[in-house]
Amino acid sequence: MSEGRPALLLSGLGLRIAPFAGRPFRARLSDDSLTIEAHGADGWRTAAVTAPGASATAVSQLTSIAQLELGPPSSTLWIETSTYRIPLPPSWMLHASGEPNATPLFELLGPDGASISVRTARRMPSIEAFQGPGHVFRDVGQLDRAGWIEFEHADASGTWLHRHEQLHRGTSPFIVTLKAQLDHASAHMDALACIVEQLELIQR
Repeated sequence: MSEGRPALLLSGLGLRIAPFAGRPFRARLSDDSLTIEAHGADGWRTAAVTAPGASATAVSQLTSIAQLELGPPSSTLWIETSTYRIPLPPSWMLHASGEPNATPLFELLGPDGASISVRTARRMPSIEAFQGPGHVFRDVGQLDRAGWIEFEHADASGTWLHRHEQLHRGTSPFIVTLKAQLDHASAHMDALACIVEQLELIQR
């Protein structure tokens, strides 16, 4: 990683881990154990790291599927892009397609089909811009951490909640979106709050 900052990396547990360009990449933190998966020509390969550091075997496995260097010893695992960072909530999976122009750059996949994504924008979109096809307006409000707007959407798999939280860091607008089954959405609000409250700009 000495040739330049990767578009996406994980930082914590004494390591900095970045996907190889163009390869699908997944990471999950559970009970102080980090599992990394990357897809290559021979399929998915897996490596695991247990806090507070990585064994020689784990390092050897990691270097075969991702870029690796020493990093901060924090027990919190941070997802870092070129402009911001957020924590990886326990039991949620970071999923990146590996496509260089993917929007969003990554998704967080949680229980019961839930997902969280982070988008940046030149300016904050209008309320109407958040309403996708078939989405029905539910509510709108303001918290200390962010403004929010919610929609419902029903398909063959059930009824889904789409909650968009809108915030600024400095002059930079961010939209953090939770998609979850309506009946289970309340169980994912803590993860959403953790991400919104701890979203930080990268110091250059």
